[in-house]
Amino acid sequence: MPALALVIDETLPTGRYQRLGRASDGFGAGAYTTALSIYSQDYLWMPNGRILRVRLDLTYALSASAGVHDVSVYGTSSGFRGRAYPAIPSPRMLPGSTASPATGCWRSMSSISTTTIPA
Repeated sequence: MPALALVIDETLPTGRYQRLGRASDGFGAGAYTTALSIYSQDYLWMPNGRILRVRLDLTYALSASAGVHDVSVYGTSSGFRGRAYPAIPSPRMLPGSTASPATGCWRSMSSISTTTIPA
């Protein structure tokens, strides 16, 4: 029987993400994100007598929108006023990403696609 862990995670909007001198100066997304994760692991015996540890991690995350002004981590330019909607990337496996077969949704830990809408 594999070891299982259920995690509910809330990411708070900390750090400067808007009104930046340049987009690379930003840190954070400016949006609350709630994630539900299931972590599992098990040990298998290999034919040579060694142990192989197998892990499967599934994560589903939902993000709120963030108000955006001027240059931001979302790629907006100076003078922009509107909202950014962090979204789940297109369905493809990326290094450091997880998939939820139950929902068909994919979540990358290293990149988040966004939609920005001017006010």
